Amino acid sequence: DANNTWGSPHRLFAPILQHSHIWRVLMLNVNFEPTRGVMIDEMIQCSNERAKAEDPKSVPCGVLTDMLNLASEAEGSGPDAILMEPIYPAHDKTKLVGFIVSSVVWRESLENVFAADVTGVDCVLRTP
Repeated sequence: DANNTWGSPHRLFAPILQHSHIWRVLMLNVNFEPTRGVMIDEMIQCSNERAKAEDPKSVPCGVLTDMLNLASEAEGSGPDAILMEPIYPAHDKTKLVGFIVSSVVWRESLENVFAADVTGVDCVLRTP
């Protein structure tokens, strides 16, 4: 269903077609709820502005969600986010034809960043 609850002008159905795990998210409509849907809307808006730019390649339109909990991660595993990058055809860098979605599991991303004997480092994650 391409309907939404947050007033988006875009009727968009975007199912997850491939996933690194066989989780309950396969075929999930990425546009199903406001957190992801608003980010998709922002990416579409940015791509529309990019199409009008003198140098479209200079306008990055990737988006990162606020902190959220991913369905594919264990309950209480920490904050996660979703990174979305637009796809443009090689012959037309102004036409948005799709997007690639990747999860960011901050716990995993920050694992082993420092040597085991390093102490006293705090990491603060915040959203705008």
